[in-house]
Amino acid sequence: MLLNGNDRKQLSDAIKSGSTANYRLVINDPGEGGTTYGSIVTGLQNEVTGKAVDLMVHPWLNQGVAPVLSFTLPIPDTEVSDVWANFLVQDYMGIQWPVTQFSYDFSTYFRGTFFCTAPAWNGAVSGIISA
Repeated sequence: MLLNGNDRKQLSDAIKSGSTANYRLVINDPGEGGTTYGSIVTGLQNEVTGKAVDLMVHPWLNQGVAPVLSFTLPIPDTEVSDVWANFLVQDYMGIQWPVTQFSYDFSTYFRGTFFCTAPAWNGAVSGIISA
């Protein structure tokens, strides 16, 4: 699940301050001199599968929308290796343009498409309002 940094902080604050919130605090590798305390939500429990869904901050994601992306399918023998893939006709192309001004222009391109083979296993949470 991808989140904006502000949305992730807002989610963490809401879970920690809620009167009926149930959350688990895990202290990884406590040092000899004690433990530095600070908490941020790193995952949410999927109620259907029982597995944790990792939360990642995306630096250019707009606030208020959280895409939930699957990279593999939970169904065996689907013959789908990747849910998201690039299908490129031209992987990398560089063009050195003729000199028509006082600069040497060079451009890089790729030709193809970004394709989702199983869109039903992805989703989005929208309408997240800042508090």
